Amino acid sequence: METIRRIPDCLAALIGRHGALLGALALIAYVAGITLISIVHPQVNWDLIAYVASAAEPRFANAAELHGYAYGQVRLFAEDWQFAALTGADAYRAYQFANPDAFVSMLGMYKVKALYVGLVQALAVPFGEIGAIRLITTVSTAVTGTVFLLWLFRRQALAFAPLIIGLLIISGYGDIARLGTPDAFFMALLSLGLFLHDRGKVWLAALALFMATLVRSDTVVFIAAWAVLTLLFNTRQWSVVAAFIASLIAYPFVTGTAGHPG
Repeated sequence: METIRRIPDCLAALIGRHGALLGALALIAYVAGITLISIVHPQVNWDLIAYVASAAEPRFANAAELHGYAYGQVRLFAEDWQFAALTGADAYRAYQFANPDAFVSMLGMYKVKALYVGLVQALAVPFGEIGAIRLITTVSTAVTGTVFLLWLFRRQALAFAPLIIGLLIISGYGDIARLGTPDAFFMALLSLGLFLHDRGKVWLAALALFMATLVRSDTVVFIAAWAVLTLLFNTRQWSVVAAFIASLIAYPFVTGTAGHPG
């Protein structure tokens, strides 16, 4: 019984002495784990078809060819039951599968993620669209984990790594790392921008935040709020203001080019 009573004290002493090391190992293990799972067991959702089509669209002359290519690529990648769900799980998916014109009309909602789609197009040359999407997601997951690790190390707060892990779990980051969507890429850019700003690399941070708006255009709202706060409190963070102005200028161009309603 005495041994059992001493367990909490021993654990407290261990954490007190080696909290930073244990925190770092826990964060590394978590990020490595979800990265590995994203490679071995990726999730297949309908958005994957839309992003494949968005990246491949310039190569096809009409909606029918593009539609056939996008669905064909995902058919090769997905399990039979997954593809059946993507094409017939509900009326919307069945309609998109049966109507190339309706399918292509929805792509503006995806092409607005201009930086992501452009990167998929570039990487599709050696890897194919789905390979490019999986590569971007995997690398982005590793980058986000590395940024958090360096941030906690620089702040001498590695012992709080379990808190970061908990927040990532609550946010569903494990699922994000398995999906074929821009969310992991966005998270990497956003976390990198905030980290660089904290380290005093304000113009590099502004560049990362601007790039994040080219992945998720609604990021301009976050940057706008930050810019307003810097002006209200007279901190004169002109890099944030510049990122907001650049994002504001780019927003109508990106949405207009993609055919997005805005």
